Amino acid sequence: MVTGLDLGIDSVLNRLASGLTSGPLDNLEFAADVLGEAALADCFIAIYDNKDFQIAASSCDDTEMAAGAGTSCFLPVLAQAAERREVVIIESGLPGGIKAVMCVPVIAGQKARGEANLTDMRQKEVFRPVLGCVCLQTNSLGHAFYDIAEEISETTSLLANCLEFYRQFQTASTDVLTGALTRKYMDAALSKKIESAKQNQASFSVIMTDLDYFKHVNDTYGHLTGDEVLRAVTKIISGKLGKEDVLARYGGEEFLIMLDGVDAARAEGFAEALREAVYTAKILGNRRDVTASFGVATYPTHAATAKNLVDRADRALYIAKQTGRNKSIVWNDKFEDFSFESAFKQDFFSGDNSKDASRIRSLYKIMAVTARHLPLTDRLDLALDEIMSISGAADLTLFAVKNGKTEVLSRLSETGRSLVIHNDDLIQNVIDTRQALYLVDWDNEKIDVADGPADWQSVAIVPCVLDGKVKGVLYASVSVLSKEFSGDESSYIHNAATVISSMI
Repeated sequence: MVTGLDLGIDSVLNRLASGLTSGPLDNLEFAADVLGEAALADCFIAIYDNKDFQIAASSCDDTEMAAGAGTSCFLPVLAQAAERREVVIIESGLPGGIKAVMCVPVIAGQKARGEANLTDMRQKEVFRPVLGCVCLQTNSLGHAFYDIAEEISETTSLLANCLEFYRQFQTASTDVLTGALTRKYMDAALSKKIESAKQNQASFSVIMTDLDYFKHVNDTYGHLTGDEVLRAVTKIISGKLGKEDVLARYGGEEFLIMLDGVDAARAEGFAEALREAVYTAKILGNRRDVTASFGVATYPTHAATAKNLVDRADRALYIAKQTGRNKSIVWNDKFEDFSFESAFKQDFFSGDNSKDASRIRSLYKIMAVTARHLPLTDRLDLALDEIMSISGAADLTLFAVKNGKTEVLSRLSETGRSLVIHNDDLIQNVIDTRQALYLVDWDNEKIDVADGPADWQSVAIVPCVLDGKVKGVLYASVSVLSKEFSGDESSYIHNAATVISSMI
């Protein structure tokens, strides 16, 4: 069997080409393993973007090293290779016991051996961006990086395609603001993780985290400052994740973390470390503290399906917020008896006295409307108009529930041009569980008949319960381009739904 430095150029290229799959990250990790084996060294593949590097894949088994924490010794070499657009080898003055480092730039549009045209290269070289670098490091003396530099360089035409594929995937799958995975790709990653855990009889944990009183930050300091806080928190979390861990933006200021191979006890410790890190970072300096709450659930200890696992982590998070915030809670089966409906209502007060007083007056107005001698349609329209004014909803629909079926009783929208697709699955969930939901509905887009841009809806869906029966459902929505419902706004909607339930 041919191994190490004996691997020829064609052997390395053939092995790379034959092992590529449809998975953009899997391709880079496979390439790192092949090139590391060929060079008898640790191999890192870094993405280069705007003079910054991100380690995308590594052949190194050390989690911290693979995540990039141990790569500082070759970061200056990365910069040299990218700037000079040529192979850079350093064999002295390296920290951490590293004896030699080689960085090979991966340039867009590179041609394989024998295909390059010198005139074409001279004309177009300046326009071809550096996509990344292959970085190799070793702690062995006398390592022959010079002997294998050409072989590694000949693979970069293939790696350029892999990096382009990965960058396209990143653009499509990551949240623009924070760089975390989007909800859509989080669902796919979680399903994949469940299947892998089943096959390997392994455990893993999910952590739901939500910034405390984040709406106050936006209201007080503006949304640009709020965006800075979200980016800072994302950076703190990302810096502590391992190679196989996943971070996704679940919606608004809420994030989901998947910890590979981690049980409940270790996940709780990890959540506590994150909680402390967010608090001590003093993201807003002396202006105010930024804190976060965490809910933890573990597969298969707490749930065996992706939906139930996320739901229990989310419920644990809610208990953390309702019992003081800035804390971590691990799911416990005794939480099944916890009244989330009551907890939802407890979040009514926002801490803004003027706003809270307006909400209380609004509820009294709605009570007065229910007693007026007007046709039912008029009373419902007046009630929905009041709720829309106070909650900031762009669309309100009141459904009646009869014999397990729903029908629209009243509908109020701020513009007649827009049509919101109601999520029937969420409505049925509210009816079945008698529990309110507020979240970003990533499954449905808002359709504008004037061919406006599609976007998603922040929704608050609450049951109208009378004498222990669900008589109706109040469905509030607003474009995430405008805002997302906060907990206290959704709680106000819940209380308003309780008042108007007597009219259904």
